[in-house]
Amino acid sequence: MRLNLGATGHTMDAELASAENQPQDSKSIVWSERLLNELLNLQVCARCCLRFCGVRSTVYGSHAPTIPQLSQASCDTGGSPATVGVIAALSAKDSTEGLWQPHGGPLQQLADLFRKAGHVCSDFALELMLPGSVLIRDLAIWYHLQDVCPTATRPFSEVIDIKHAARLTVLAPLASLLGMPHNTDSDMRLSLAYVHVGSVRDTDALFGQSGAKRGKQARQWGKGPKWKKQRIERVDIGQSSTPCCSSGSCCCLALCQLLGPVGVSRSALPRAGSIKAAGRGASEAISSILSKMGRKVFADQFAIPPQLTAEAVQLAARCRRAPVYVAGRYLKTERGISNSPWFIDGKRHAEKSVQEEIANVVMPLMRADGYKFMSAGREDVDVRMLGSGRPFILEIQNARAAMPSRDTFAEVQANLVKADTGVEVLKLQGAGKEVCAIIKDGETDKQKSYTALCRIERAVTPDDVALLNSQKDLLLKQYTPTRVAHRRALMVRERLIHEMRGEPVPGSPNYLVLTLRTQAGTYIKEFVHGDNSQTQPHLATLLRCKEPASILQLDVTDIHMDFL
Repeated sequence: MRLNLGATGHTMDAELASAENQPQDSKSIVWSERLLNELLNLQVCARCCLRFCGVRSTVYGSHAPTIPQLSQASCDTGGSPATVGVIAALSAKDSTEGLWQPHGGPLQQLADLFRKAGHVCSDFALELMLPGSVLIRDLAIWYHLQDVCPTATRPFSEVIDIKHAARLTVLAPLASLLGMPHNTDSDMRLSLAYVHVGSVRDTDALFGQSGAKRGKQARQWGKGPKWKKQRIERVDIGQSSTPCCSSGSCCCLALCQLLGPVGVSRSALPRAGSIKAAGRGASEAISSILSKMGRKVFADQFAIPPQLTAEAVQLAARCRRAPVYVAGRYLKTERGISNSPWFIDGKRHAEKSVQEEIANVVMPLMRADGYKFMSAGREDVDVRMLGSGRPFILEIQNARAAMPSRDTFAEVQANLVKADTGVEVLKLQGAGKEVCAIIKDGETDKQKSYTALCRIERAVTPDDVALLNSQKDLLLKQYTPTRVAHRRALMVRERLIHEMRGEPVPGSPNYLVLTLRTQAGTYIKEFVHGDNSQTQPHLATLLRCKEPASILQLDVTDIHMDFL
């Protein structure tokens, strides 16, 4: 039979069957006054009535209902539909009392918050963090329904998940208010976190009974419930003075806070700051424990049906864009510039850094909260980065502006050259998250080319040049250099010098220019001077010099990576 759900225009197929004719293992939806009456006696809201009846429809987004109490009639055997109470409540009414008002209530406040955040975007994704006890309350109500309506029960797994119902309820009207579609893959996130004191007591009792630990170890890598601590920049909606589920008895405590009759008391707003909400890991842990817990154990721990609670749900919201990425290659044309800000014991040791010079020209375009700088390795502060540049990315957090155009990025590159800061950028552009993996892999897999000005104890001979030029895939064994021993594991590393060329310096017989192409991670300075023989072989041993060679200047001339 096709049921018309009031003025919303929604229709839905439902099989209306009597208890006598309904097979015990049937998947058909049974609608009965008795079932609805029992749910209403528990002060369950209309949307949860739909959830327990297995309704999957955008009807959840219709007017917030105030269902008239149905008569205490017994389950009929096949006459008129027993769903009239729910459907009638979803019809349009002349009065606005008890109805969801999309232009003056919580959803409008959320839309205003979204716009005030100032993000330039074309779509959005909704994230929900619900009280952990909603699953416990769902199960308690279901057990109760099995007792009072044994002929109208369906498998518990088929009760519509509250988070799914919440999405069905708010997405369409919220998208209309924002003037943009919902897209689960959008990098623009509207997050709603619901906090309820009673939920903490329920979940604490559940984990205590099951023996599960909520400590640090249990939370790691999916071994236990993960409790997300979220930073809420803006709190939008406080406690509702008139929740549609009277006294907060409904299992959808949080859903009704957003969608019930409008009557928000802002005097009870939680302060902006950190709140604690159950993330997906915690929900999965709760579901896992409940699935293994028999009814008797559950009943010993929790009330069936769930008790009323006087605490109202608090709702906090934030708008945040997922990280976006700007990538490129940088040149460092001057020495004395560190890769990132360099401090030792609180004292700065380099006036400028590559990271800061790039961020200074990119970040004003993004209007973001912050950034992370990552590069494919780093050169020492006294080493220049020349050639095609070193690959880098900026991970930009909560950018409010749209990604700049290629023309804008080209202008940024030109301005950086004019500024003559010693740092330049090539191929600056927006990129996807996959560049992070490319950068990380490049730290170990790439090859690099260097030019080093070296000095040995004697004059450089043609035989020296021929010997150096003949080296191919020279294997070095390098113990952790003294200069990096404070931040690197003490061990011997094997590295390859793939190619090497030596060239005498005219007018300076003891000097030579050494050009090398090496495996990533090779310590070039230590290859030249030997680091007290901790690198073998080194330049002096190759040339049969008694005294170690010295390195006067070093430049990175290329990073051999398939990047941009």
